[in-house]
Amino acid sequence: VDNFESIAYVDDTLLVACRDTLLFLIDEADSTVTFFGYGWDPTFVARDRFAYFMRESGLCNFMVADIYTETIQNLRNLPYGQIGRWPTFIPSMNRAVYSIQESEKSIIYSFQIGQPSTRIDSSLFSQCCLADLNLILFTGPDGRIYQSDFSGGGSFPYMGSYEE
Repeated sequence: VDNFESIAYVDDTLLVACRDTLLFLIDEADSTVTFFGYGWDPTFVARDRFAYFMRESGLCNFMVADIYTETIQNLRNLPYGQIGRWPTFIPSMNRAVYSIQESEKSIIYSFQIGQPSTRIDSSLFSQCCLADLNLILFTGPDGRIYQSDFSGGGSFPYMGSYEE
């Protein structure tokens, strides 16, 4: 039995898991755990792909890895001293969201590949999610789920929608 801080499915039987700043691949089919590399906060991108953060030469990097082609792409170098948390990337839109831990709060940012980051809001919680082309979800100041658009045009409690 192993303990991990975060786990994300990459396909039907393969997970990527984090302990401290180490990433492991867990194959449920044959019950194996294999060291993948250095990083934290793995999140699902697409089948066989995940996003994560890693530190290299003092910089925190927003990375995307493909398990089977062994392709690793650096999407963004964060400014020196910033620690990224919970990356979300939607490749078909070239859009991403992440948070930066800053003392007791997290600052949520969005960016499109090749463009500067935009500050969205702050939260006492580090997790944020790019749920759709123009929908960022995060835990707000009162513990409810909040939403913002991709350009940070204002945050308010998430109301959701129901369509039949």
